[in-house]
Amino acid sequence: MPLNRRCIRASLFLLATQGFACGSGANTTMSASTSGGSSVTSTSGASTTGAGGAGGGFHVAPHAPFPQLPDQGGPTLDKVHIVSVSYAGTKYATELGAFGDWLVTSTWFTGRGAEYGVGAGTHEQRLLSAAPPTTLSTSDAVSFITSRVMSGDLPAPTPETLYMLYVPPETALTDIEGGCDGGNAYPSAFHMSGTMGATTFQYAMVPICAQSSIDWIEGGAGHEIIETATDPLPLTKPAYQFAPGDPWISITGEVADLCEALPNATVDAFSVPLVWSNAAAKKGDGWPCLPAPTTPYFGVSAPDPEVTVAAGASTAVTLSPWSSAPVDAWSVETYVQDVYPPSVSFVPKATLSTSVVQNGDPLTLSIDAPAGAAHGAEALVVLISTAGKLRTFWPIVVKVP
Repeated sequence: MPLNRRCIRASLFLLATQGFACGSGANTTMSASTSGGSSVTSTSGASTTGAGGAGGGFHVAPHAPFPQLPDQGGPTLDKVHIVSVSYAGTKYATELGAFGDWLVTSTWFTGRGAEYGVGAGTHEQRLLSAAPPTTLSTSDAVSFITSRVMSGDLPAPTPETLYMLYVPPETALTDIEGGCDGGNAYPSAFHMSGTMGATTFQYAMVPICAQSSIDWIEGGAGHEIIETATDPLPLTKPAYQFAPGDPWISITGEVADLCEALPNATVDAFSVPLVWSNAAAKKGDGWPCLPAPTTPYFGVSAPDPEVTVAAGASTAVTLSPWSSAPVDAWSVETYVQDVYPPSVSFVPKATLSTSVVQNGDPLTLSIDAPAGAAHGAEALVVLISTAGKLRTFWPIVVKVP
């Protein structure tokens, strides 16, 4: 995800088992709500409950289709050249070199990238011999890269170049939340673009904290690599991302953001993020994120992407809990946040008729707008379904006419 859009997914992932902190300067209003006090312990396998069909046979309950991640017309990196930049002798420098060598021709990268016009890439690692700086600003990244290209430490960029800057524990990022402050083990990464002469290049910054596992760092790096390849200029010439005004852009931005609530997958002993597949989403009969979890898909959808409610009034929305095969009951809750891009905001009250559902169960969302809500105000209500370590979501924009 690009740096100045990192907060758009904050609400969902503050609820996740692993931490998330959004970049500084954002203004996101969030509130959580559940109904009842029940809990769900597992969807680890098939169940005979929640059949959703007459006579005990299972039928997938009617539900709204998954969205298609649109091509906004911007460029992609069909043959990305990754330059992994680490300081010699620092944490995970050796492992990340091997990860980059594997990734660019892996079935994970070529398989996930193929439907977005991205093919196999190339990789080289550069180990910097100087001691890492004690502090580094994200705004210094382009000058950092430029100076090391001039010194010969890094290769000159081409339009397909992606510099992966692995920031070691010895270096404190001074202008970004979600780094290593306070003993954080789960830092947030981001990708952006820069220019050197007439050449536009890509870079990503991946903080490595003292407590971070290699699995977390590989997953974060893979996340930024696949998103850079499929959307290298997200702020100026967007490619694969949702358009402004789409409810999904308020909690997700790009191909890996859509799946970030799910645990990483292990492929060839490396940890990689799940990636949104338009083809799998179009089928609509299982997980739209690949490699898919082994358990059936479960979640809740809404019939319409937007709901209108007058100030001081309320409205009810009939929701659709569904799963792709029989599973145990799962929990569902709501989260309220600002929309993206920012607009006139308000905080509606979002209440579910129950907090535990199965395929085909009745479920109603009641939305109450405060009397003082301004004309044209907007908010985002996120429906979050959880079972164990798995989480799915569905956004609804609420507008005050």
